[in-house]
Amino acid sequence: MVYKSMKRRTFLKLAASSLLWAVGCLQRSPSGFLSVDSGKVVDEAGDEVVLRGFNAGFKYFFSVLNEGDIAKVASLGGNCLRLWFEQREFEPHPYEYRRESFRLLERVLDWCGKHGVYAILCNHLAPGGQNPHDFIVGASANYTFWKESENQARFYDLWYEIARRCASKRALAGYDLLNEGVPPDTKTYTSVLNRATEAVRAADERHMLVVEEARLPAPGGQRKVLLPVEDENTLYSIHFFFPAQFTLYATLSTRAIGTYPGEVMSEGEVIAETRTPPLRGSFDWRRIVLRANPPSGAEVLVVRLVSRGNSGRVWFDDLRLLINGRAIDLPASLVQNPSFEGEYYGSTWRNSGGVFVNNEAHTGRRSLLFESTSRAEVKSSPIAVEEGEYLLSAWVKAENATGDSYLAISWHRPRVVAKLTRRTLEERLGYALKFSRAQRVPLLVGEFTCHRNPSEQSVVNYLRDLLAIMQENHLHWCYWAYYSPVPEIGIYSGNAPRLTRREVAEVLRGYLSSDIP
Repeated sequence: MVYKSMKRRTFLKLAASSLLWAVGCLQRSPSGFLSVDSGKVVDEAGDEVVLRGFNAGFKYFFSVLNEGDIAKVASLGGNCLRLWFEQREFEPHPYEYRRESFRLLERVLDWCGKHGVYAILCNHLAPGGQNPHDFIVGASANYTFWKESENQARFYDLWYEIARRCASKRALAGYDLLNEGVPPDTKTYTSVLNRATEAVRAADERHMLVVEEARLPAPGGQRKVLLPVEDENTLYSIHFFFPAQFTLYATLSTRAIGTYPGEVMSEGEVIAETRTPPLRGSFDWRRIVLRANPPSGAEVLVVRLVSRGNSGRVWFDDLRLLINGRAIDLPASLVQNPSFEGEYYGSTWRNSGGVFVNNEAHTGRRSLLFESTSRAEVKSSPIAVEEGEYLLSAWVKAENATGDSYLAISWHRPRVVAKLTRRTLEERLGYALKFSRAQRVPLLVGEFTCHRNPSEQSVVNYLRDLLAIMQENHLHWCYWAYYSPVPEIGIYSGNAPRLTRREVAEVLRGYLSSDIP
């Protein structure tokens, strides 16, 4: 608990430093260090620096990423890498630090310096968890960081240890203290962040801090609020995933049909349903086929697997959907394919009574099982209706099946989730821009993205507008993500990283290397 023992010795030093902030203009940082001055991030010459780049997980540098990837960030025109980590990667046991992690961090920062890329270090998972929703590190309804003082003490001590080791690193832009915190109230949030600020400043007075918005509990979701901390050398940060059904398409179970500019739609009122006859009795794997034409007024369809009053077992596998003989990608194929072989955070097939099982399948190793179900249903995300004949097929197996188990297409009117134009993006950013101007502080969009969508052009259009807005407002930004194991997310993916989102890379390249207006 090194930081706690340092607090008394550093109090007077910190107090003196805070008085200097109150005098007026911020002193220039030593050569090579970035700092905040008059609402801008500036270099040692006082020239404005706009940080633009990518997010990447520190853990991937233990396996698939290396110096070559830092060079690729630079070759795309990026000058920043938001390097997110989990506390347990540096502190596997309370107050015990992992040497291998700090050695790797030093190498990564050296690579960044070599290739002209600044790094922002971000604590993505604090002890006990600081939010209930982070699918990157594992969502948990019982997040305890804000309730347990011991968790917070470990958090402060790790930041002191990181700052102590990184204080001289010129390739470091700053410390992003806490990712997507969901505190009980603003007082708790500012108290914890100010304590973390104090811990960093006990070891490092030069590098910038990065402070993210608080996500406060609110009816129907969360309310985002930017709150100032007691340190003027601070870059403030927001995350922009609007609307989530469009931007986070590959990781949400509630995917929607979306075009940009245009509307994001989900299924609304049911018009009709087309289904197969009930699957009953016992039989080995057999193929069932459903043919249908959309009824008048149907604009959205949903594929449904249903089992009701079934005291036995029914397995489904290898779904396939055709329109006029042309295969249609079920939304599930992006992250959990229609053969149920893959699995990712936001499984498209919304599971209500069905179970994905191993070692029983028509092909591969996995299938979907309904067993002893009174009323169960698994359905796809919505799909836009086209004119023509639909053919939906699946392989099924039954064992003493009873009741009513079947494969179906339900036809729906659309339900508009959001309208998407450049103006709606600007309005959504308004609260952050207002804070930045009122407080005269710089603003970082620390995470934004647009997962692979059935409409690639919509992805391109969306990113072009958002990037133009950020450029016009001199915002700093880091795209999520440079690398992801899932190719629908990362610019690069795979065990030997390859370019998987070329359309995104090309759009970003134009803004990474462009001058600020």
